[in-house]
Amino acid sequence: FRMDEANGQLYVNDFDEFAKYTAGRIFDMEVEACDRPFDDGTRLCSTGDYEIHVVEGNFAPTVPANQVLTVDENSAIGTACSPGIAATDNEDDGLTFELLPDITPADVAFFSIDAATGVVSVAKDGLNFEVKDTYTMLVKVTDDNVESRSTTTKFTVSVQDVNEDPVCPNLELRTNENVPVGTVIGGEIRCTDEDKDAGQPQDLTFSITAGDDAPATFSAAKSARQNYRLTTVRNAVDFERKESYTLVVTVNDGAG
Repeated sequence: FRMDEANGQLYVNDFDEFAKYTAGRIFDMEVEACDRPFDDGTRLCSTGDYEIHVVEGNFAPTVPANQVLTVDENSAIGTACSPGIAATDNEDDGLTFELLPDITPADVAFFSIDAATGVVSVAKDGLNFEVKDTYTMLVKVTDDNVESRSTTTKFTVSVQDVNEDPVCPNLELRTNENVPVGTVIGGEIRCTDEDKDAGQPQDLTFSITAGDDAPATFSAAKSARQNYRLTTVRNAVDFERKESYTLVVTVNDGAG
């Protein structure tokens, strides 16, 4: 320790050395105080004995930096990310969790955090792996000690890719009756697949799975542009016998 001779304020002189002592340690010291010298150079002094007790201090919570949480794309509001924010406190104080919008306000808008548990959940629709697959945020963890302390660190939510169904419009196609076998009916059946559009190797296959007189009358054949067309498979399209057909086409992306 060292003392300011002008006002008697006591300071820790060597923090590294002092850190070796745990709570409960007592330091004994003698302090001498003197007044200013008289004209003849003499001065009056007195001494006192003092004890310094080392008490338990409060440390800020420990929150590992750069934690990574995961959640599936298209998750509903309220879905919990896995795992929650990990944090511990040296004094076993209660902890409070808070998301901070300081660095990425737009990212924070998609999530909320349970103040008591640190579980991060989806707070907004629109998580889409093909659009944005990582969200980076700040979390502040505060203990409930009388001498409250807090730790702020960065973490990331990684959005996991989920296979999504192809999207196909309903179509109305027209053809003449009595056309030859193999005649193409109308335009191409064009479907979109968000996973394939994002560069994932998924080839769409089409098949007629239900409907009027299917698949005996019609089949689906791939076009040069990898879309599909309906074609006739036998010369049996007769307006007088049947003037319209309703077909169900199943589209498979091969990814389950």
